[in-house]
Amino acid sequence: MLWCTGSCLKENGSAYYECKTLFGLDRCSPSADRSAKGETCFSSCKKHQSQYKCHTDDTMTKLDNCGFHKSTKEGLKALEYTVDDQVCASSCEESEKGTKICKYVEWKWDNDQKIANLELKSGSCDLHAKTGTGVESTSIIVFWCIVLAVVVIAAVSFIVIKPYKTSEKKDYTPAATESI
Repeated sequence: MLWCTGSCLKENGSAYYECKTLFGLDRCSPSADRSAKGETCFSSCKKHQSQYKCHTDDTMTKLDNCGFHKSTKEGLKALEYTVDDQVCASSCEESEKGTKICKYVEWKWDNDQKIANLELKSGSCDLHAKTGTGVESTSIIVFWCIVLAVVVIAAVSFIVIKPYKTSEKKDYTPAATESI
């Protein structure tokens, strides 16, 4: 299910309500108790395979697309991103593997046809899922930068201070300054 970026409308002659998304038009429900055709839902809108559906008959035999209206993020004014900084076109949700994923769109250039195609992809939006990212790796990088800075300062100090320590007072012999 992708986020609607506009109103959920049913065009004249169309069987379904649709709204604009980042990937183009997608089916939607005009309200929480209606299917994408505008029929009454007799069951709640739940995920069936990869789409949200509800039963549109009281015998619970017919399924139709519906829009999931019970999202905790509905009406949220902030964007979500994948760990690779792609803008999520859907809600960031728990996957079967236990990580959070979302749908995002990406343009791919077809060199043969000289045309760009918009593709719908899935990406991780779980900050702890990608190796080498997140707070842990940032802390490690900061730690090693500090260690390196201390080593460089110590090395420079040793090079600069060592000549002063080794130059002790040495005996000297007087030299005549006037002619004899």
